[in-house]
Amino acid sequence: MPACLACGRMLDYYPGAIYDRLAGARLPWRRAHYPREAAMARRRVGSGRAGRAKAANNSRRVRSTRAAFVRAASAGTTSRLKWRARQHAAIAALGERALAGLAPASLMDTAVRALAEVLEVELAQVLEIQQDGTALAMPVGIGWKPGIVGQYAVALEAHAHARYTLAAERPVIVTDMARDPRFEAPQLLQQHSVVSGMSAVIRTRDGAIGIVGVYSARRRRFSEDDASVLASAANILGMAIDRDRADTQLRTGERRLRAFFDHSPLLLNLRGPDGRYLMINRRYRELFGVTPKQILGKSSADLYPGDYGARSLEAVMRVVRTRRPVVYEEETPTLGGPRHFVTTRFPIIGPDGAAAAVGTVALEVTALREAETELRHYRDLLEGVTDTIPVALAYVGADGIYRWMNRRGAERHGRAREAIVGMSMRELWGEPYWSQVLEPNTRRALAGETVAYERTLEARDGSRAQFEIHLTPSFGPDSSVEGFCVLSIDVTERQRAREALQAAYDELEVRVTERTSQLAAAHRQAETLSYSIAHDLRAPLRAISGYARILVHDLAGEMPGQATDLLDRIGVNAERMGTLIDALLGFGQLSRQPLQPALIRLDDVVEDALGWMQNEIDGRRVEVERRELGDVRADPALIRIAVANLLSNAIKFSRGRDPARIEIGRMPDALEAIYYVRDNGAGFDMRYADKLFGMFQRLHDHSRFEGSGVGLASVQQIVTRHGGRIWAESVEGAGATFYFTLGPQSA
Repeated sequence: MPACLACGRMLDYYPGAIYDRLAGARLPWRRAHYPREAAMARRRVGSGRAGRAKAANNSRRVRSTRAAFVRAASAGTTSRLKWRARQHAAIAALGERALAGLAPASLMDTAVRALAEVLEVELAQVLEIQQDGTALAMPVGIGWKPGIVGQYAVALEAHAHARYTLAAERPVIVTDMARDPRFEAPQLLQQHSVVSGMSAVIRTRDGAIGIVGVYSARRRRFSEDDASVLASAANILGMAIDRDRADTQLRTGERRLRAFFDHSPLLLNLRGPDGRYLMINRRYRELFGVTPKQILGKSSADLYPGDYGARSLEAVMRVVRTRRPVVYEEETPTLGGPRHFVTTRFPIIGPDGAAAAVGTVALEVTALREAETELRHYRDLLEGVTDTIPVALAYVGADGIYRWMNRRGAERHGRAREAIVGMSMRELWGEPYWSQVLEPNTRRALAGETVAYERTLEARDGSRAQFEIHLTPSFGPDSSVEGFCVLSIDVTERQRAREALQAAYDELEVRVTERTSQLAAAHRQAETLSYSIAHDLRAPLRAISGYARILVHDLAGEMPGQATDLLDRIGVNAERMGTLIDALLGFGQLSRQPLQPALIRLDDVVEDALGWMQNEIDGRRVEVERRELGDVRADPALIRIAVANLLSNAIKFSRGRDPARIEIGRMPDALEAIYYVRDNGAGFDMRYADKLFGMFQRLHDHSRFEGSGVGLASVQQIVTRHGGRIWAESVEGAGATFYFTLGPQSA
């Protein structure tokens, strides 16, 4: 520590100029020190001659010292002014860089370097508050040990110095960090042997975002000017961060606006007050097939000769003059042809109150207008149809007001359709029909129920008619009932027809009862006849046949040959007569036997039938081709009889063919199941095809082809009882084909 030149006392401060030379730092110089020390020196020398001499000598020393102080003070003041100017120049340069748009991180780095230089400190830093507000980080700094800058982070709670600084209104000056009673020295500063320092808050419009600090390992007394320099740097950083954030927000907003402007499906453009285009969006470019270079700076009158360009420019200029928006619909010539738009033009007012620009937003409604035209067409078509149908139609809203009614409905009320629409049901129908009939049914329809009822109504001309009325609810998108449709059908004639039908039915029932009784009597007679045939005719036939055999046996040697031949013929015909009686009884049994349908496989039925007729096939070359027939629902016993008769017929009439060919199958791709039996036998003349299925009808001589003449009649009866049909095709001498179906219930 230096001593006072006047008194030799050790001082803990230095006059500015002297300390500049000794230590290269500056501390405040208390000007009051010299007079006080000089007075103390005078008191110590005494009042004698020696004292006066010593005092004179001291006085000379004092004057010399005072002169030295004055010279030193003058030199210190000049040095301090130069240094302050250097500090202000550094702050000004920092401000210029901030105004030039230097990035906040680079500006922070520049600030800590400049502060370390102009404040003559070894350490400088910026501590930034992290996003969560609970920690500090050091993005920039100078003089710190390796690995600190950019990596240092500490909880805010653990940094007492930072918390104190953030709470202070002014920069915090610390002369002796270890002895400062306000807070405990942070561990980082202790590791770097920091003794003195200053710190200030970096504030933005949103509040404190960090701290800028300068520190020295030497003991320093920072002045208010030094604190002002630090505060100025902190303010510049805060303003730069605010400006950067504002620029970022502005750029982001501009990008968003441009993206919205360009990606909007609306047609957007901006024009100046003279009607010239300033901006157009992508939709505009696509619709009109233009580029910004082709259109910007020009008016619609320049770009679109004719009526449209002039009308568009006039609309823009009207907005400029009136400063009021306009909305209208227009047809616009585009690259793909005319399109319809709903256009809104609005002014953008400048600082002087005049329209600085005109914005245009155009919504394309071409599809909507086409849909409206189509809707009107279909509405007219629907009204035309509903006006011609012989029923009354109406639509009623949830409030009970008629929204629509067709012409037939209006005619029944004797009013014009336009007069009914807008009326309530109560007003149109009046009391008591409304309260007794319509209101309860309307309430049910509005609850979502479909209502149907019949009612006799009286027309305005006094005539009465029976109507069938239906109320059908109409549901909206949210499943709520929006109203209901009313369908009213005049069923007077139907009611009369119903009554007539009932009368006819009653009469028919009586006739059916009578016919049933008659059929029952006929059935009993048929059974009696069958009994008579079975017993009364068989007995004489048996006697004739027996007597003939006796005569042939007993008188064989006594009778001439012709008599024997005649007796043989009598026996044969008696046997044939017996066969016919059996066939007739069997045929009658078929008509009386009840059907017992079951699911059977026709291929198995064919297999069984061929087995029964093996005796007829043996000894002949018979080729039977069978195709897949499938399953059928029918009476198994009757179907076996029908199939056996058809196969037996084919085998019999193909006698004489070598080989005989028989085919049974099912017609492919038919709408119904059609089965067939085909042979290459004798065939028949198609002119007599109607006689095939008659009782005892034969198209061939009995001597060539035996049989009773009942087989095909039996087949027809079986097929008919199943709801089917049978027919035949043939070429005489080339075989025949019999087709049959078994009705829809057999599938």
